Amino acid sequence: MKSDTKDMVEDLKNLPDPPDDYEVFWVKVSGKQDVFGAFYHTEYGKIKATKASGATGVSNGNSSYSLEGAEFTLYNDEACKERASFKDGSAAVLKTKADGTTPEYEIETGEYFIKETKAPKGYALDSKVSKLEVKNNQTYTYSCKDAPITDGIPIIA
Repeated sequence: MKSDTKDMVEDLKNLPDPPDDYEVFWVKVSGKQDVFGAFYHTEYGKIKATKASGATGVSNGNSSYSLEGAEFTLYNDEACKERASFKDGSAAVLKTKADGTTPEYEIETGEYFIKETKAPKGYALDSKVSKLEVKNNQTYTYSCKDAPITDGIPIIA
């Protein structure tokens, strides 16, 4: 067994270096050197969101409404208890700009759940949870429309 292990280690010296996006894990146990030679490749995709008004006749040109400032949070679970993280380690929260779009964010591939966690000015919060899948080297775009909040107009008789 010792001889076979030494031969495998020697063979490793002849292999090319792994790509930069691979990680090597080295574990020491009980004062002995145990090597678990595993390369782990993490794949990433991108995600962005777009928001629009559900009633442009009410909101367009009206300073009571703005698409800027909506926030969408990504979660690892459907119950929305475990928040996901972007590639840079920051909390996976997408924030809209004035045009209702967000920048693209890199995130590990996989299934996520997205929910609006902050409505923009003048709009109702959409509490719907949607499932999405981020694929390797692809950009997923989450699109939604929010209903503008309208004040009732009193009728004077």
